[in-house]
Amino acid sequence: MSTKRLAPPTSVGRFLKANAATLAGVGGYAIALGVAFASIGILNAERSASAMSRYGNTVAEDLVHHAIDPLLRRDRIQLGLLTNRLAARPEVHRIEIRTVDERLFVVAGRATPTTAPSYSRPITVEETVAGEATVTLSPETFALPLTEVLYESWQFVLAGLAFTIFVCHFASGLGSPRSSVRGSKGASRDGLPKAFVVAANLPLRSVSWSAEREQLLARAMAIGRRVANLYAGHVAALPGSGIVLVFPVSGPGDRCFEVVCAAWLTRRLLSQNGAIAVATDGNAAPTRDALDGDGTDAFRFGVDFAEAGIAIQGDTVKASAVSNALLLASLAGAGELVLGEAAFETLDRPERVALEELRNPATEALSSGVAMPHGKVRGVARDYDALIARQAEVIAMASAITS
Repeated sequence: MSTKRLAPPTSVGRFLKANAATLAGVGGYAIALGVAFASIGILNAERSASAMSRYGNTVAEDLVHHAIDPLLRRDRIQLGLLTNRLAARPEVHRIEIRTVDERLFVVAGRATPTTAPSYSRPITVEETVAGEATVTLSPETFALPLTEVLYESWQFVLAGLAFTIFVCHFASGLGSPRSSVRGSKGASRDGLPKAFVVAANLPLRSVSWSAEREQLLARAMAIGRRVANLYAGHVAALPGSGIVLVFPVSGPGDRCFEVVCAAWLTRRLLSQNGAIAVATDGNAAPTRDALDGDGTDAFRFGVDFAEAGIAIQGDTVKASAVSNALLLASLAGAGELVLGEAAFETLDRPERVALEELRNPATEALSSGVAMPHGKVRGVARDYDALIARQAEVIAMASAITS
């Protein structure tokens, strides 16, 4: 009589086929979890051995220090009080003090197993050995029980399992015909590209007169548009407080140095010495007399690198989105430029930028782990500075023609 292997139910087969990636991920996670627990056990053993060694040596040295006088006086009572007090600790299994001829003088604690670790130190008086102190520890008190490890890490175990199932299920769904149809109908929106941010902040204490302040902000916005066009960026206004230039990261070039040059050009155009009549609208430009004064050098500048990108809505941007760059600008003095640590780490050939230590007493108080300042920019290499000066002249000429 012939036999025939029964095929699995159709629903089970479909389930296994549809969730193969998920099941494979769960299996991989279980294997990784086993390896992780084995590694935890090894690390726990090494850590407990190191802690036990430090503790044993410390207790032995402390015992030797306090046992010298009682041992010289042959005072068993005081030595007994000392050893009993130390032996009462759960980590200490047994304490022995022997004389110079290796006779047992005082003992406290329980019987010593052959595998228990012991730490011995000589009792010396002016380089003369008067005896020996031995401390035996209980190894089990230094090891972290596996149940405690599981209790402290069960949240991470469950979170890792849930994350693995979600990722594997999502990955398996991407290859199915249904997911490709959904993708063709409505693709997911791409995230914002990484970008460098230049903030030009005009503190209220620098220019408080509203008409002059509006004029300076309008002039800064006009300059920002020209600089953004020159360096492939975008400009946005911070209503009532300044402007922001956003330069998306594109290509393998040294984008950070380009942004530093753009910030230095903006600073040059907005500074008192480089006051240029840039058109604030299509009809007129502010005069030099109106722009010269304390307000023209009142802007403070900061350069930051934004991993998450910056969203610009029309001609404005939320201050919270560029808070790091504004924080760096707040650490600068009037007309100064502060370069953030995140931006500096992406800078190629930093010798092209002259930096000075930031000596602002508020640096430590205002700086956060995200917006750490690296230093104050004092200039760029001579060739690049000449190029920036030429760019400023071109912008001045274009502004004169527009006005």
